[in-house]
Amino acid sequence: DLLIDTYGFIPNGTRHYFLTRSQPPVFVLYIDLLEKMKGFDAIIPFIQKLDKEYQFWMNGMDSIKTGEHFEHLVKIDNETILNRYYDKGRTPREESFYHDYVLGSKLPKEEAEKLYLDLRAGAASGWDYSTRWFRDGKNLATIATTDILPVDLNCLIYLMETKLSEWFAKIDNTEKSNFYKSQAEKRKEHIQKYFWSEEEG
Repeated sequence: DLLIDTYGFIPNGTRHYFLTRSQPPVFVLYIDLLEKMKGFDAIIPFIQKLDKEYQFWMNGMDSIKTGEHFEHLVKIDNETILNRYYDKGRTPREESFYHDYVLGSKLPKEEAEKLYLDLRAGAASGWDYSTRWFRDGKNLATIATTDILPVDLNCLIYLMETKLSEWFAKIDNTEKSNFYKSQAEKRKEHIQKYFWSEEEG
C-alpha cells in the first residue's frame, strides 16, 4: 500500500524504470482475503488506497471519446469503456534492452515504438510472454498487447468496482458506493456482451 500512496499504483517492479507500468490490479484480492481472515475493521485503512489504484486504471474516463483509446482505456461506444494493459514508454524495456532493440531495429520509427509499447504492456500483464498477445500466435515480433481487451483484466477491475461499492457502503460513503455499483453493473453488461460467445461456450 506504500507504493500506491507514493505513485498511485503498484509498479511492475520496485526499480525506477518500472514506473511507466503497473502490475495487474490484484491488490483487491489481498484486501478481500484480509477481510475474510481478520474482519472488516482490518481493511478499512486500505479502502481509500484501492480507490486511488482504481483512479489510475480509469485515468481519462471522463474525457475519452467514442472510438478512442487512452492509456488503459478503450471507449468502444457511448456506453462502453473497457481496459487494456498499457505502458507509457516507447523505447526498448530496460530489463531486456538488447533483445527489444534488435526486434525493432529494422522497423520504421513509428512501428518500432508501437512494438516497444506492446512489449512493455505485455510485461505489465504478467503474461510475458504468452502467445495470447501475438497476432500470429507464434512470433514475438507480431505482439499487439495494446490492441487487445483482456477478459481477465476487465474481470479484476469488475471485482474492484463491486468490492469498493460494498466497502464504501460499510463506511457510510453512499456517494462512492453508488458510483462503484453503477460502474460494476455497466462493466458486467459489457463483459457479457463482448467477451462471451454463445456459439463457442
